[in-house]
Amino acid sequence: MNIHCGKATQNVNFSVPGCLVYRDNGMASLSDFDIQVLSMKLRQLKLVSSSRVDFSDYVNCYYVKGFKKDLIGAWTYHEYSATLLKSISFQYAKLDSKNNKLQTSIADIYCADIVTLPSYKIFDICGLSCGDRDYVLYVANSYSRHKNIAHLAPIGVNEWGDQQDDIVRRFEHQEILWSCAWNNFRQRFAIGADRCFYLHDYESFSKKIDLPKGQPYSLDFNSMGNMLYCGLHSGDLLCFDLREDNTVPSLTVPLSKNISYIKLLSDEQTVVTSGFNSVLVNVDLRTKRAVFQYPNHYSLYKKLIFSLDENLNVLCAPGEDNITRLWSLKKENFCMLFLYQTKITVGR
Repeated sequence: MNIHCGKATQNVNFSVPGCLVYRDNGMASLSDFDIQVLSMKLRQLKLVSSSRVDFSDYVNCYYVKGFKKDLIGAWTYHEYSATLLKSISFQYAKLDSKNNKLQTSIADIYCADIVTLPSYKIFDICGLSCGDRDYVLYVANSYSRHKNIAHLAPIGVNEWGDQQDDIVRRFEHQEILWSCAWNNFRQRFAIGADRCFYLHDYESFSKKIDLPKGQPYSLDFNSMGNMLYCGLHSGDLLCFDLREDNTVPSLTVPLSKNISYIKLLSDEQTVVTSGFNSVLVNVDLRTKRAVFQYPNHYSLYKKLIFSLDENLNVLCAPGEDNITRLWSLKKENFCMLFLYQTKITVGR
């Protein structure tokens, strides 16, 4: 039995608790009510403090990505002839014992050099943890040398990876390296190169899988590490079943847009993809199509790294117009929630 409340086209299951909640929400659906509350909270955000890190010796920050509570960034310096990879850690103000509330202001910032790369530029970064150590996996291409590198290194060590550490890996490739991804469950990582990707396990090189077309600008594993998703520059989203010896993709989603970055959600049925020409879309892998597009995203030619929180239902993405935008992540009746003017330049 259904009861019609509010809009004539909206049906609500007839139950006393459900009807009371529906009335308390102002005759709005629960999803609409959640979006409205989240939008109000985000619009009430205020800047409580700001901190500046002095990078006057460096030319430009062209890549920054969050990892746990830290940031990993890449800076160019010496007239763009070298890249410095650094980690930035934040120390927040202590708990206020009087009102038992956590102060959100930043008390201090710590910077650590990870590696210095003469004549290299970093194209992709991902962070991972193993035990009590944090690591960074990155791919870098050379301006003048013939070999490009993929390096798995501990955060805070400014060397090439000769430390006595069994997880440190460094590989050299002739092809241009576009992307990288790590899966902690199977201790394996993938490196995207020209029209192919390389799969490495914990010990060494595993295999090379050729791609039918396009460059893999972004890679992402599922939680078990047996499926690898590839976002191609040509606009196709591919999925490879790594349990099979067959190198043909098990799933192909043609998006007709250049893909620069992808992120698989926890349901493993939805992928958020960004691309050039200001494309930021939510893709359903079951129907093999884009469900909806997030509005007003601005990206023309750079690889911009977005972030998301499924618990808060928030998607955050920077734009080339130096504005960071937030949207509702999973709802088709999405709305842009918040704008933040920033001077950080990210991406490739």
